[in-house]
Amino acid sequence: MLLEIQLDTTGIAAVLNVLIKVLLWSITIAAPFIIAILVLYGYGKYKKWNKKEEQETERIILGRAKKITQYDEELSRQADERKKLEFDLELLRNQKKRLHEELGESEEPEVPEAEENTSDEIDLTKMNIKQLKTLAKDRKIPMFSKLNKQQLLNKLQEVVVSGKLE
Repeated sequence: MLLEIQLDTTGIAAVLNVLIKVLLWSITIAAPFIIAILVLYGYGKYKKWNKKEEQETERIILGRAKKITQYDEELSRQADERKKLEFDLELLRNQKKRLHEELGESEEPEVPEAEENTSDEIDLTKMNIKQLKTLAKDRKIPMFSKLNKQQLLNKLQEVVVSGKLE
């Protein structure tokens, strides 16, 4: 024997009506909680994103600080090396002086190369633009006529450094 339940259309409509009311009341009661959960979730994501941004900034700052520290260490090392080389140079000078004294030779004063060349050089800065252009023409500097005084000075000084100027 089978138990048959027969529902008429008014019974189904009443059940559906009750289910819809329960669903709507559930949504009405749960809506603020759902919104709060979504807001907290969004805030957590924002906080993580903001923290990542802060961590990236901190990483960049620490990287730069590390480079600065490395540069300071390198400068310190170079300063120590320079002091050592200066000390070695002083020792060599003293040894040279002692050897000259032992041989009875007079020590010739050292003349830096820059001081030797100063008498031979022409002072270009005292020349006017006409004289500079004439000199540039004689030296066959390309497009000298379009250059201003400072540019001519630079070009002519390059020629002087390379040794082409008389």
